[in-house]
Amino acid sequence: MKFPGCATGDSWSAHRKYKEPPCDNCHQGRKEYYRKWKQKNKDKIKIERRDNYLRKRKNRLAYSKKYRQENPEYVRLNTRLRRARKINTPSEKYTTQDVLNLYGTKCHICQEEIDLFAPRRPGIKGFERGLHLDHLIPLSKGGTDLLENIRPTHGSCNLSKKDKLKEQYED
Repeated sequence: MKFPGCATGDSWSAHRKYKEPPCDNCHQGRKEYYRKWKQKNKDKIKIERRDNYLRKRKNRLAYSKKYRQENPEYVRLNTRLRRARKINTPSEKYTTQDVLNLYGTKCHICQEEIDLFAPRRPGIKGFERGLHLDHLIPLSKGGTDLLENIRPTHGSCNLSKKDKLKEQYED
């Protein structure tokens, strides 16, 4: 149906009101109207897009940080599996609790008790006595990421061992 003023951009809403597709003239008129509007409001559009991008990025980062804080065990698991997949070595899903249940809470390098409440991240005061999970045969030397190749260690023992095999660091 033709409306008075077709191709002005105003009749577009009249077509929509009567739930019918706009005629070609109205379609072209609307396109032209928005093309001119975009030209006239370039700066406004640019600022809005930037604000939206920053707002979404901030929300994404906040969610990511919150998720990592609330699910550290799951994040560690995914990091390990991704790392093993990257170097094409066998891996399986296990948790820190699985390792502790199987091998106990003594460091397999120095045979002293591990402080399970100490921080685990290097650089934080007291991490040296905290729990790290060590690969007996390092992944870089062809070891697997299977439960049989994992042992609990102190943070300082694990970091001083680096990627050495047991015979190399016992000397």
